[in-house]
Amino acid sequence: MKSALLSTLLIVIFQTIVFAQSASIPVPAPLNTATKATAIKITGEGNGFALGLKVPSAIISIDTSIKVAPNFAYLSIEMEEITGSSLVEIMNGSTYFWVNDKAGKPIKIGLKFLKKIKSTMENNNVLFVAKIPFKIETDKNPYTVRFRWIGPDKKKMIDYTVLVK
Repeated sequence: MKSALLSTLLIVIFQTIVFAQSASIPVPAPLNTATKATAIKITGEGNGFALGLKVPSAIISIDTSIKVAPNFAYLSIEMEEITGSSLVEIMNGSTYFWVNDKAGKPIKIGLKFLKKIKSTMENNNVLFVAKIPFKIETDKNPYTVRFRWIGPDKKKMIDYTVLVK
């Protein structure tokens, strides 16, 4: 009884800091060009697509409370109830991001990309929160932020393009 209750209540949490990968690899074509990609409902200006897994919605916001770089604004992408994958697969996947200015010129960001991944044992849904540094907090210029997660088998992907004003 105790072990069943503990396994039901067990939540696996994984947080990590990944060094910036901004503008170091070429930007791939957006997933909206893939015929099997499904749209992700997001808040804000932009779009999101998933391939090989299901992400019903994502909350996009600007976070300026990060202690790692208190002068920077981070784009926060919170994806809840990811199905068709597992905690281990999401953790072992590759994450990339790109930041472009209003003219489309790539901006090299030397700060850390942050992510938090957690899952529950009972239904294997995954919560994935990505925090992408993209501008100095006081900068009022618009930027385009692109985020991509690629599964270890390269068959599953999550892709976002967000315009931040």
